[in-house]
Amino acid sequence: MLLKRFSLGILLALSLIVAGCVSSLLPDRPKKFYYDVRAVTVLAGTDVPVALVQAVERRMQAAVEATIRQDVAPRVILTVRIRDFATGRGLQKRLNEADVMVRAIYVENGATASEGNFKVQTETLDPKLAPESLAEAISARLRSLFSLTAPKV
Repeated sequence: MLLKRFSLGILLALSLIVAGCVSSLLPDRPKKFYYDVRAVTVLAGTDVPVALVQAVERRMQAAVEATIRQDVAPRVILTVRIRDFATGRGLQKRLNEADVMVRAIYVENGATASEGNFKVQTETLDPKLAPESLAEAISARLRSLFSLTAPKV
């Protein structure tokens, strides 16, 4: 019985080692949105709180300044447009949503490098905290998409 468990453990360890070796032989996939982000501009309509716009811009500028690129990447400027903003959604009126459109524009010629939309939802007990909560969620998503460094707090 003990010998059976020991041999099973050895087999499991060997299979994990082989899997690790094989994965190191595979080439790395290129990052989808790998740009050298130089600046971020956040825009919104009149129905979006100014606190949300300022908080996203502040967080994203800090992320741009904290990011150091080791290799050459196309230089872009991000324009972030918060198109829709709503608080107090859901059964318990705790959900907050924002619809965001992002466009990366080449610095050299002003052409659009990429663009896309996403929705962000957060949950807060206090409606006054909704803009800050959404700002962090939007910034985190953008940092992840464009491989930016999260600034130290």
